[in-house]
Amino acid sequence: MARVAAFALLLTVGFPFAAQAQNCVPTRNSDWMTDTLLNRQSPLYNPGAAWVRPGDCQRVEQSPPDFSWPHLSGTAQYEVTLTFPDNHTKTLTAPQTWINWDEVLPPGNYSWQVQAGTNLSNVRRFTVSANAVPFLVPDMTSTINQLLAKAHPRGLPDPATLALMASQRGSLALPALRWQVAGNLNEPLPPAGARGDGYVYGRKALKSLMAYVYDGTDTYKEDARVRVLSLASWDPRGQTATDDIESVFVAWVVTLGYDWLGSGLNASDRTQVLSMLSTRIGDLYGWITGSSGWPFGSTFTLAPLWQEPRDSHRELHAGVVATMSTLLVGDLPEANTWVQNLLPFALNLTSPWSGEEGGYANGTAYGMWNVGAQLSAWYALRWATCGSQQTCIDLAQKAWVRNYGRFLAYFVPPTARTTDLGNPTNTNDPGTPIGLFGDGFAEGQLFEERARFGKGYSNFAPSALGCWYSSTLVGEDTTTIEYLMSPPYACASTAFPPGTSNSLYLPSTGWMAMHSDLSDPTRISVYFKSSPLPFGAYEHQSADQNAFVVNAGGERLAIESGYYGDYDGYNTNHWQWWLKRTRSKNAITFDGGRGQIAWEHQPNPYLSANARYGSITQQQSAAEYDIVTGDATDAYDGALTKAVRSLVYLRPSAILVYENLASGTPRTWEWNIHALNPITVIDSSSRVQVTRGTQSLCVDALAGPGGAFTPINAEDYRSWGTADDGVTSDAPLDPNAPAQYHGKFTSAQSSTAVEFIALLRVGCQPSPSSATKTNGVWTVLVGNRTVTIGDSGISVQ
Repeated sequence: MARVAAFALLLTVGFPFAAQAQNCVPTRNSDWMTDTLLNRQSPLYNPGAAWVRPGDCQRVEQSPPDFSWPHLSGTAQYEVTLTFPDNHTKTLTAPQTWINWDEVLPPGNYSWQVQAGTNLSNVRRFTVSANAVPFLVPDMTSTINQLLAKAHPRGLPDPATLALMASQRGSLALPALRWQVAGNLNEPLPPAGARGDGYVYGRKALKSLMAYVYDGTDTYKEDARVRVLSLASWDPRGQTATDDIESVFVAWVVTLGYDWLGSGLNASDRTQVLSMLSTRIGDLYGWITGSSGWPFGSTFTLAPLWQEPRDSHRELHAGVVATMSTLLVGDLPEANTWVQNLLPFALNLTSPWSGEEGGYANGTAYGMWNVGAQLSAWYALRWATCGSQQTCIDLAQKAWVRNYGRFLAYFVPPTARTTDLGNPTNTNDPGTPIGLFGDGFAEGQLFEERARFGKGYSNFAPSALGCWYSSTLVGEDTTTIEYLMSPPYACASTAFPPGTSNSLYLPSTGWMAMHSDLSDPTRISVYFKSSPLPFGAYEHQSADQNAFVVNAGGERLAIESGYYGDYDGYNTNHWQWWLKRTRSKNAITFDGGRGQIAWEHQPNPYLSANARYGSITQQQSAAEYDIVTGDATDAYDGALTKAVRSLVYLRPSAILVYENLASGTPRTWEWNIHALNPITVIDSSSRVQVTRGTQSLCVDALAGPGGAFTPINAEDYRSWGTADDGVTSDAPLDPNAPAQYHGKFTSAQSSTAVEFIALLRVGCQPSPSSATKTNGVWTVLVGNRTVTIGDSGISVQ
């Protein structure tokens, strides 16, 4: 029964779809595709497998959409049959689990099916929207021939565009760049790179290259040349290759040096550079495609990335390696193969962490870093293939890239801040944390990166909302490539777009953002998450389905607790036994901190992988309220038979939370909340308060199983959870980590089912409220509003 319920969950909300027509209902029939992703008893089961795109009944905003599916087994070959609106069909073959359709599809209703040998998938339907933007991946042979005809530099704009960029950035950014480069002229360079030197000396080489590009002086050219050759002299399998991110960065800087310096390199220089790149990029290419191991020389290889695309490092590098290859075609023989085999896949994937909506299920921090690390490659790919060329690869036309700015605006919105003008990188922005719903400096906010990447992205893919968003950001390092080499500023206006909704729901990731007023930097913000397959507690995501976060006036009130980055790291005791666990979030646990399953919690996740999921079963937004219901039953991996949470945000300051929980075994139920300041108990059975700065949040227990609220000391991690985790401490590695505070309402006695209703009041202003149940229907009064909760759903009057 659990598998049937989860399968229904997958098909109804697991993929981003809008009604193709009123009679388009996603199929509930199983096939080998769904078994690979969902059926733990199937020999095909792999929660990291590629997911099905486009999903059944999905409305797509890109034409043609990206097609992908899970790998069947072995060396399976695939045939993809597409049925057009007029019922004619077309079949293309694919040797791998994805395909770029070879024509722009007109608006209309389509269906598609994949066959592998005798295995035939379900028929899945999708609608190409009338507003879908064309994005056709060109033939790679034509692309290579086009690149061969273009002299170096390829990865730079034409002179007129570059002059416009210089005029826009010349007053502050370019003088700062020149000052930095001049200060490093003639410095001694290390004969061999130690780990970390790739970042230090690579950044300096990159700045010299940019100074040369903008000013063209012999001094900058020679400094850039010397620095590039120094990087190229390092052992490509040495210490700077032990960190894959560092290795890619070194390769990227040297590749740009090779391309941008052009004739400024002599024959000996070019030979040295190409020899290093052949090895370094070749190793990275092999690691991504599964043909060689990591670390280099290792016999341990991974499946090709397209079979398991949610790999936060390999997927990040795929597009950069492919772009480097385009800049080296004609100079490095292997580059032709790299372009042929990797660039089409990189264009198909773009991001494996959401559907077309532009979200990022692996957390906002990694979403920011991921795009930031690829921005300069996106620029170079456009410069290399567009302009006067016949084909143009412009990722700004991809649906996910176009919608990414909307994701930033809603889930990492600007807040009230003060800035020390004497030190523009010293910004104080106490608002939405960058670590929302995932690993990544959960205690930090990455202001400089947010501004730098946000402005670079908006220059690359401008939109009305993105232009408003980027205009609110300050504190970026203007001498970095993501900002300095971004396309010319093209925003017609930075005004907040009229008619913009105050809430955003992302179906594929199960994330929802609800704001009192998105345009107001002192807004109240409420976030909710219940992620469907394949975006459950996997990789950098936590076991936090049905969790919520509340911020107000630039302060964090109901927080995701835990540390990552500044005070702790990946796969530590704290990460395993606190940060990833349900008990560290504003979510439901039972029996002393037991919660949901995360993929990494298995004894050996690579051999006994197990990932569970949530789902959004109701979502409604209106001017005065938002409603969202999440079902996290599957995430508790059989321990519970029902784990449903509904959240009703009554603008501007009231949040109603309703729990409907059940288990085949009596449980002691726990409703958790976390904060940056001590939680004040006003009434041990019904009311607590969180205060942060000038903001406050009161939690009123309106209905439930009785019991009391238990505050937990900031340092007492062990007493918060179960005692059988086998570790001596769940505390962060850094003992100087700032305090966080925790607490929970606990049911008075064990039971097999419970309902609980809490009212959260931002600002703690008195509000008449009550909850009564008659004939199975709850009536909740909040001020002058009535919320009705029953089997048919939730309504607000």
